Amino acid sequence: RKTHPLFKIVNDALIDLPAPSNISTWWNFGSLLLLCLAVQILTGLFLAMHYTSDISTAFSSVVHICRDVNYGWIIRNLHANGASFFFICIYLHIGRSLYYGSYLYKETWNIGVVLLLLVMMTAFVGYVLPWGQMSFWGATVITNLLSAVPYMGNALVQWIWGGFSVDNATLTRFFAFHFLLPFTIIARKTHPLFKIVNDALIDLPAPSNISTWWNFGSLLLLCLAVQILTGLFLAMHYTSDISTAFSSVVHICRDVNYGWIIRNLHANGASFFFICIYLHIGRSLYYGSYLYKETWNIGVVLLLLVMMTAFVGYVLPWGQMSFWGATVITNLLSAVPYMGNALVQWIWGGFSVDNATLTRFFAFHFLLPFTII
Repeated sequence: RKTHPLFKIVNDALIDLPAPSNISTWWNFGSLLLLCLAVQILTGLFLAMHYTSDISTAFSSVVHICRDVNYGWIIRNLHANGASFFFICIYLHIGRSLYYGSYLYKETWNIGVVLLLLVMMTAFVGYVLPWGQMSFWGATVITNLLSAVPYMGNALVQWIWGGFSVDNATLTRFFAFHFLLPFTIIARKTHPLFKIVNDALIDLPAPSNISTWWNFGSLLLLCLAVQILTGLFLAMHYTSDISTAFSSVVHICRDVNYGWIIRNLHANGASFFFICIYLHIGRSLYYGSYLYKETWNIGVVLLLLVMMTAFVGYVLPWGQMSFWGATVITNLLSAVPYMGNALVQWIWGGFSVDNATLTRFFAFHFLLPFTII
């Protein structure tokens, strides 16, 4: 682990990294940004193999990727939605830096600002590549902002366009920028990364390693965030427009394409959530964390809330398994002395599992995650 040339890099970055033992979860977003960047470059490389940067075939090539290329839909979905998660991590990373005063390290902060501008530029030129109506007019409006630059604004806009309007030359240039800028970001990112590690080595008199079990708390936070995000997407209903690059934009709406993928992520994410919980409980039992009674009791309440959320979410598809699962589990409450039957009927919203039950379960499934937070 400490001598192998490849394992040594991983060991120094994840296990023997000098860091204070009281470091918080907010320091995870820097490494998450690197992971997002790696995913974006990998998926973008596969997309570039099938994309054509020509205004007559760009849109159809994106449709071809989603429909005809093996697993092209998931690669494009990862690339497009991964960009959103990239910016979520960026904003949280900036918020943490502002809160903890990281802007006092001026050199590292300035490099971070440059990286943010490069990422925003990369995202913008990537947004134009599908060459739909939103892409075309987005490119027109945003590039026209540069005309406000004194003396050279119009010349700068025409140079970016490659002509007197947004045309084929613009798309070709934007594709070249979108392909090259991520590698520029990697080159710029290595400097602050090594500088931060070097600062940590100087500040700490001796290595203070993070416990491996500490990572499960971060995994729980990540799983909860994914569950809430995918749950919000599933709760909201939108209609999808027809895939065409020629019709004008009547209204701006978000299309829930591949909604079934979001549903699978929501369902399988719950399983991973419980795996992390069980590992977290195992760590607590092994290290005697149950001796701290107040914290332990709060953890037990949170576990019950998570189990309740998972149960009512299981009922929502309203199949045979969902219906009979709701019937059997809720009937267990009838064993409560004196008030069992009344409690069951209150949960059902009547004398049987019916529409009122489903409505209540949906409300519980939507509200309980915020109670857990």
